[in-house]
Amino acid sequence: MSPVLAPPEEDVTAELAPPDESVAAASAWPEGPGDSVLAPPDEPIAPTRVKRGAARRAAARRRRARLVPLVAGWTLFGLLAGLVLSFSVPNVVGMHSFVVMSGSMTPTLKVGDIVVDRPIAAADVRIGDIITFKDPARNRLVTHRVHRLRVENGRIDIETKGDRNNSVEDWSVGTDGRVGLVIYRVPKIGYVLAWTRSRQGRLLLVLLVLVIGIYEIVQIWRPKQDSVQEPRETT
Repeated sequence: MSPVLAPPEEDVTAELAPPDESVAAASAWPEGPGDSVLAPPDEPIAPTRVKRGAARRAAARRRRARLVPLVAGWTLFGLLAGLVLSFSVPNVVGMHSFVVMSGSMTPTLKVGDIVVDRPIAAADVRIGDIITFKDPARNRLVTHRVHRLRVENGRIDIETKGDRNNSVEDWSVGTDGRVGLVIYRVPKIGYVLAWTRSRQGRLLLVLLVLVIGIYEIVQIWRPKQDSVQEPRETT
């Protein structure tokens, strides 16, 4: 019997799969530790941290620039309001305030100072006190220092003199009369305060309040543009 031979094996040619494009692309990039890998040119480049920091600093500068006029306006308004209160509050609590308009009491009281008086009985006046009284010779209020006192026939004879004057005032008041005793002074704001009580001063205060109010309303309704938005990544 003849041996049965198996059919010869067919030559099988291995078909290689087409090279993977991603692998080929990856192999094209340098792999060495010293090589720099660049992003594909079609991908957007995100802003750097330095740019974001500069944007935040610019926003902070804009906020400070808007804050300066607001602080200045409120400061000016507070100063003017303080001047008005320093002159008005004593009148509310029964005291009186006056602006020194002459230098007769220099250096104790100077021109432009504000003096605040507390009403006292004439019988309580003492030598050396600085009092405000109505000068009968000139029919106006005067603030001078007491130099002499004498009580006689139910009246008090008083001699007053300005610290810088050579002349004196002699006048009298009943024992039940009253004068103003200077209890403190506010230096160098009398002229400013007198101006704020004028028509121009009151108009300036009203305009200042209006400007501050309008500025606040604009800031409330103005859209905020100072926030720095982080870029979004797209695929």
